[in-house]
Amino acid sequence: PGEVTALVDYLHDHRAERGEAGNFKETTYNAAAAALRPLYNGIGAIKTGKMVGSKWATLKATYNVIESYHSQSGVHWGNDCGANIQGEDAAVLWTQYLERKGSTAMKPFRNNGWGYYEKIHEIFPSGGATGRLAFNASRSLLPGIAESMDMDPGSPGTAVTKTSSENATDGGY
Repeated sequence: PGEVTALVDYLHDHRAERGEAGNFKETTYNAAAAALRPLYNGIGAIKTGKMVGSKWATLKATYNVIESYHSQSGVHWGNDCGANIQGEDAAVLWTQYLERKGSTAMKPFRNNGWGYYEKIHEIFPSGGATGRLAFNASRSLLPGIAESMDMDPGSPGTAVTKTSSENATDGGY
């Protein structure tokens, strides 16, 4: 736990180095591994940049599971009490949620928060969703807007906008 806390603190302090997919460059992972070396207590392996990157992927996955749960309507998330499942009805819904998701990743957070949540949330101020299908405002267009701009919705190319009279004739906005 001490090494994990130190790792989260280090990456939080270096969050400006985070890439678009939510990962850091190898140089950041290597520097984090070097910063963790004084904490090595002789148990386990001395951490490498690759090991730090792997641990970050695990932490990020946990954060994403919590964010996915928290984004649902009618559920609770608190850093002190996690999902705060109280009573039989809530317990039934909780069990159904875990079964529906087919994952036990949220199970530890039934009534316990996650100490790393706040700092990791600051690393991902817009949420932790990453990957090629994750929303990115700089390259995303709402449906219908791409067509009214004469461009492919997935294309990062330059748009040529239609005039208001062209939009009026083809049902555009």
